[in-house]
Amino acid sequence: MRNKVRAVYGGFGVAIAGLLTASTVYPKVQQGVVLTVAVALFGMAAGRLLSFAIEHSEGHYPVVFLVVECAFGSLMLYVYSSSAV
Repeated sequence: MRNKVRAVYGGFGVAIAGLLTASTVYPKVQQGVVLTVAVALFGMAAGRLLSFAIEHSEGHYPVVFLVVECAFGSLMLYVYSSSAV
């Protein structure tokens, strides 16, 4: 179980950071990368909302992560719309 948690929460985050970093070197892919990251963040937020509907969540961390995912997803969409041609 810990292996899966490390892969999803660690590896995925590292891959996304690498993708965002690479998009600064390869500007042709930047819009696609930014949109992909935004969709991924909103997907995680949607999964959290569904989880909240199915079962009660203990503690405040899930809500904090939901807010962070929505905020950064919105920021990514803002960047995407600002750079759209």
